[in-house]
Amino acid sequence: MSFITKPAFLDDAYLTACESKVIGTTEEGGVILDQTNFIATSSGQPGDTGHLERQDGSMINITTTVYGATKQEIILVPKLKTQD
Repeated sequence: MSFITKPAFLDDAYLTACESKVIGTTEEGGVILDQTNFIATSSGQPGDTGHLERQDGSMINITTTVYGATKQEIILVPKLKTQD
């Protein structure tokens, strides 16, 4: 199934944060939002990194951003927890 993520950065190139809702996840653990200010990997440019802040204040670190099945689907790839 393919989702559509609104690229909020197209409306404001200086946007550093935006409120979003999770509309899907990938089998690998990627997060798909209804809108995002993260730019996906494209034409040799690396995808954005950063973090998501949940309503409870906890953070999810994002290591890269990629396109999904289409360029309308933007997937945020969280940092995997490593075992010690």
